Amino acid sequence: MEIEANSGPRAIEKPQDGLRRAWVLKSLLALAEARQTSVSQDSLKLYVSRLAQRGEEDLKAVFAELAEQSRGDYESAFPTLGDLVERVDKREKAKAEADAAERRRMCEMQWRREWAEDNCADFGMTVEEMLECMRRNKPMKRLAIAGAPIVQAKRA
Repeated sequence: MEIEANSGPRAIEKPQDGLRRAWVLKSLLALAEARQTSVSQDSLKLYVSRLAQRGEEDLKAVFAELAEQSRGDYESAFPTLGDLVERVDKREKAKAEADAAERRRMCEMQWRREWAEDNCADFGMTVEEMLECMRRNKPMKRLAIAGAPIVQAKRA
């Protein structure tokens, strides 16, 4: 089966779109080879049009996973478009959740540092000592200032 990766310029395509579509086509053909099957030209056009918009890293991972995965009983040799899209969606969602968790962690670290910088004199500790206490979840006591009672700080 011979398929042209770029059948000509299209008005709505950017120059890199043609390269991207060619890469997706080549990857799908490699996946078909790895799964020991053939795919019709119409199916490939449909798959390429839908998958060319997705992240390359996610597509590479999904293609590699499927190429090495053995086929189950009564499972078609080539995955459905829906299965490919679902797998890419799961990877994208997992990456987005991991990125959000990392951003929350960084915001919390920034908040803790700012709080430690603002309050280190009240506790008679350096910023690093306060941060270490927060990391280990150790209680800290404020120093008595001008007869004020000693108050235990809330853990951040």
